[in-house]
Amino acid sequence: MQIEDKQRWPGIEWESEPVIIGTVGGEPLWLLGYEVGSNAPIVGRSWEPAPKAFSPFYLYELMGHSQDPIEITAELKAMDTGA
Repeated sequence: MQIEDKQRWPGIEWESEPVIIGTVGGEPLWLLGYEVGSNAPIVGRSWEPAPKAFSPFYLYELMGHSQDPIEITAELKAMDTGA
């Protein structure tokens, strides 16, 4: 698996292999890693059954901007909100 622009994402603990954690608009949503410190999930989408590359983004950004329904079916690490 290749993550595009990985060098632009310092402070990310990348998964050794991506894991499907749900769907977005009926297509797989892949967990790519977590931000160190906050545990914010970094995800990627793909329309291919066996993707070769992902463009990473924060799950919270996807949830705030997606027009497609999002379904999370896997348990994720709890985020540290600093509260």
